[in-house]
Amino acid sequence: MALKAVVKIFLLLFVCTQIQAQYYSFGQHLKYADESFENGEYLLAMEHYDKALQIKDKVNKEFIFNYAEAAYNTYSLNLAEKLYRQYLEYDDAVNQKDVLFKLARIRQLQGRYEEAILDYNIHLSEYGDIDSNLTKQVQFLRSSAQWAIDAYIVSIVDSLKRLPDSINTKFSEYAPFEYNENLHYNSLRLAKEIEDRTLYHSRLFNEQGEITIEGSEGQRLVSHPSYSPDGKYLFYTFGDYVDGEKINCEIYFSLISEDGNIGPARKLGPLVNMPGYTATHPMVVSRDSAYTLYYVSDRPGGKGGLDIYAVNLSKDMQLSQNRNLSGINSERDEMSPFLHERTRTMYFSSNGQEGYGDFDVYKSADFDNDGIDLQNMGKVINSPHNDLFFFLNENGSKIYLSSNRPGSSYLDAKYETCCYDIYEGDVDDCSVNLLALTLDGNTKMNLNGCNVKIYEVDTDILVYDQDNTDSNFFESDLYCERPYKVIATKEGYESAELVFSGDRVVFGKPNEIVRKLYLTSSIYDLEMSVFDEDTKLPLDSIDIILKNLATGEVSEVEKHPSNTFTFDITPDTEYEITVKRQGYIDKIEKFNSGLNARGLKKDIFLKEKEIIRKAKVSLAKSIPVALFFDHDQPGKGITEFNSPENFTTAYYKYYNKRANYVERFSNRYRGDRKDDALNDINSFFDNEVKKGFDKYDLFKEQLMLVLESGQKINIYLRGYTSPIAPNEYNIALGKRRIDSVRREFDEWGNGALLPYIRSGQLTITERSFGEETSPRNISDDPRQPSKSIFSPSASRERRVEIDEINFNQDK
Repeated sequence: MALKAVVKIFLLLFVCTQIQAQYYSFGQHLKYADESFENGEYLLAMEHYDKALQIKDKVNKEFIFNYAEAAYNTYSLNLAEKLYRQYLEYDDAVNQKDVLFKLARIRQLQGRYEEAILDYNIHLSEYGDIDSNLTKQVQFLRSSAQWAIDAYIVSIVDSLKRLPDSINTKFSEYAPFEYNENLHYNSLRLAKEIEDRTLYHSRLFNEQGEITIEGSEGQRLVSHPSYSPDGKYLFYTFGDYVDGEKINCEIYFSLISEDGNIGPARKLGPLVNMPGYTATHPMVVSRDSAYTLYYVSDRPGGKGGLDIYAVNLSKDMQLSQNRNLSGINSERDEMSPFLHERTRTMYFSSNGQEGYGDFDVYKSADFDNDGIDLQNMGKVINSPHNDLFFFLNENGSKIYLSSNRPGSSYLDAKYETCCYDIYEGDVDDCSVNLLALTLDGNTKMNLNGCNVKIYEVDTDILVYDQDNTDSNFFESDLYCERPYKVIATKEGYESAELVFSGDRVVFGKPNEIVRKLYLTSSIYDLEMSVFDEDTKLPLDSIDIILKNLATGEVSEVEKHPSNTFTFDITPDTEYEITVKRQGYIDKIEKFNSGLNARGLKKDIFLKEKEIIRKAKVSLAKSIPVALFFDHDQPGKGITEFNSPENFTTAYYKYYNKRANYVERFSNRYRGDRKDDALNDINSFFDNEVKKGFDKYDLFKEQLMLVLESGQKINIYLRGYTSPIAPNEYNIALGKRRIDSVRREFDEWGNGALLPYIRSGQLTITERSFGEETSPRNISDDPRQPSKSIFSPSASRERRVEIDEINFNQDK
């Protein structure tokens, strides 16, 4: 179907030609008038008919009829009514049936509904049996006029205001919407002179000026812009006249660069742009990880006229699953779809539903199904004229639409023709502030820790989902005039559900609704604590498996950070509980939850495995562990507390200097005393230095075994120095020696102990005594290094001791 039937309504995208300032005869005016009429240039035809009447006021009925038709087609309703009445004065008027219909239609479009109904009744009585299609149309329009008289719809706005002349012109402005807080729209204001005609082109505008699209220069009609929600694409229509009134439109898109430039025009595929048919009025919304494109088409297979369609659109512009929104489409025309994503409500214009005149704005939240909630938006938004391109901003506070209602600009004031202007209105508060309170059904006390979900009843869309661990109070702003289902849930309780509707709200005033949801407990609490059987100390890092023997349902907890657990259990049910901890023997118990046991408590005692017990005893017996260092090492001459190397590295450096120590210490003696000195120094290296290192290796392996059992261990490192240096320096040296041992714990076994240190299971407490604890007989004279450095007595003071260990204690 071509758009001939809706051109005059669909924004009057017309060709306008100026009559040249020269003299024409009556015959010439009549000739040009008839030619313009046949070409669909109705405004030009009217000008010629008017000029012809000024020359000769006696004309035939054909002249009057064509002049009336031209006026009717340009929406010059007052002039058309006058001319049609004049035509009916001819006794031999052959088009009475059509003229009487159009007179009734004019009265309906002017809001004179009672007169229109009377005229429709007369038409049906005289011509009801002649033209079944016209009769069906008359019956529909009569019903619609009666609906307009009877309808009472509370509008969401009190009034509409025409936008200023900086936006609206004497030409048509339409398709308004906000994007990035900037009003965008279409305008037919761009005039181009081609031969003897002025052609008005449609272009995209925002408040800053025209929006340019690469590749649109040669297009007559660039219109109906829609940005993708992520701002990556702009969709729009390219169109032009074909054969006078027929408009062919196709939907294009452009990629938007990061700096906001609009890229070249690209046409969507044939699933939308079916060859030979119109696709227009694109509107794009998010769908999962892609888009849904709503658009208008006269393609075959629809319900009739122009229909609204939806098609899935991938991120790379691949089309799929094209579908007719049959729930809201009619046998006539639907256009300008707009989906308000926050409320999931589709707004569109239609002349196929009962309304106030021609195209009215309707809404439906059930648009993807059968549209049973389809509703006219009321007579403030709608008028007896055409009301199109409804837009509601994101927060629902402002609307825009395009209309040719009285008050809109005239392209030609003499004929009252055209035009479409953009109107705005502030939406009265139509929200519902729902306060949902969750309460215990038994105690009627506040019940915290619930989840509340709210669904739209008609669409089953989830509009609210909130957990509240610290309160029983849930607050949600909901859209009015819509039924909602509220569901409160909490583990261990039966869910509570209620349905309420916001249909009793008052526009423009706060609407607060309080609803209480009572949840009845279906679960008891089991509180269980785990202890060491021998020490009776609490045990953490527990694994627990609780099995419902009736249903087989299993609850598991792994590595719990404390020794106390809470489970939800079913009353009077057999359970089996398995308790595990590293280093302990598993324990399995069966019990019945009983009745009225909402506070059931159980203490579980675990027996430590024998191998772990022995490892702990062995580890405890292995201390003290003495670790010896070379003179002024590690980090000779520095005052920092951090060691540059771990203990093993320092040990081997030290042990490799054994011969030097033996020589330097024994050289000061002679004879038997030298033999004794050699025995002393070698015994020190064999029985204390090396054995200390070997004992340290065994200590780390035993330590690892006990840590793997889950034990918490605290070990103490104490650092000592010989008195040869100042005490302040020696304190720093002692700290470095402790740090070298600490580094050893970090690095040993490729960091095997590091996770336990980081988790706090293994704690290393460091202490440095400097020279404070050195015996007074230890030489501190640097001039006698054989005594103050190389002697066994001085060497014994250069050590770190692991001399205390605690299990399952923080300190």
